[in-house]
Amino acid sequence: ALFLINPNDTIIQVNNSTCSLLGYERDELISYKINKIFLDEHEIDKIGFRNFNTVNDETTQLVHKNGSFVNVSLSSSIIVDKMGEKIGNVIICRDISQRLILEDQLKSASRKLVMINKKLDRRVEFRTQQIQKLLELKDK
Repeated sequence: ALFLINPNDTIIQVNNSTCSLLGYERDELISYKINKIFLDEHEIDKIGFRNFNTVNDETTQLVHKNGSFVNVSLSSSIIVDKMGEKIGNVIICRDISQRLILEDQLKSASRKLVMINKKLDRRVEFRTQQIQKLLELKDK
């Protein structure tokens, strides 16, 4: 998804992916203030593009037209005119909702494997002790 915003935080252009991602028609988003599509006003300041900073791969949430949240990776670059004056930002967002779900599943599976491995280690230790006792009895 791609947004162009002016220095007043107003959306001046979007692409079709933005419309699909957020459930809006293009003309609904044009002239929207950018804070209407962010979950949290403070998130805009934290990300920093409002101050014409370059942002690379920040994770945040946008608000879909239906009120649900969309997890995105956001990058932003400054747009300058011929005189070098900052005139806006281009913001690129990528939906990472599925990636976050998969990461959570991977973390959960990893925790389960650690638990299984600990149980297995205890069993091996117990069986080793039993074998050592048997060998000691045999040697006597």
